[in-house]
Amino acid sequence: MLFPHDPLTLGDLHWPALYARVETSPGYPVLAQTDAARAVAMALQRTSRAFDIEPIAYCLMPDHGHLVLAGRAAEADARTALRRWKQLSGAEHRLRTGQTLWRPKCAERLLQDPAEMWEAVAYLVEAPVRAGLVRLAGEHRWL
Repeated sequence: MLFPHDPLTLGDLHWPALYARVETSPGYPVLAQTDAARAVAMALQRTSRAFDIEPIAYCLMPDHGHLVLAGRAAEADARTALRRWKQLSGAEHRLRTGQTLWRPKCAERLLQDPAEMWEAVAYLVEAPVRAGLVRLAGEHRWL
């Protein structure tokens, strides 16, 4: 899914960037459902705009998601945006289904420079292939 915005260069991003792996509630592979994955992706788009964050890359898997986020402005806070996205998407999901979407905690890693960011993006892009969901990364719908 593309996020419409002004074109960016690496020089436009503010460091550190953030890699996060967020997991759905145990035993709840809800992101395999198109409507649920679409709602989560749209919540990411809204949150990114509100917090001046650039979603460099994301991948939604059936029971978790990977994200790489960077600030579009010096004061942008990717960790706060991540928390707000989880709150927003989780609340919307609970309204629709009555179920808890996300586990409370997630794995995060600060990315200090473009080399670390591209390493995280490469890992994220290959996640559906490693999981056996697709043969080629480009075949995965939520990448």
